Amino acid sequence: MKFTELLNNIDSIVEKEKYEKKKKEIFNMREETPDELYIKSCDDDE
Repeated sequence: MKFTELLNNIDSIVEKEKYEKKKKEIFNMREETPDELYIKSCDDDE
C-alpha cells in the first residue's frame, strides 16, 4: 500500500485496531504468533 493510501485510510485502520483490541479484551484471546498468522493467510487462499 502506498503511504498516501495509508494516510487516507488512517481512520479505518485506527478503528479496526480498536475493534481488534476490544475483541481481545472481551474474549481474552492470546496473541497469535507470526507463524500462526501465516498459516491462516495460506488457508484463506484455498
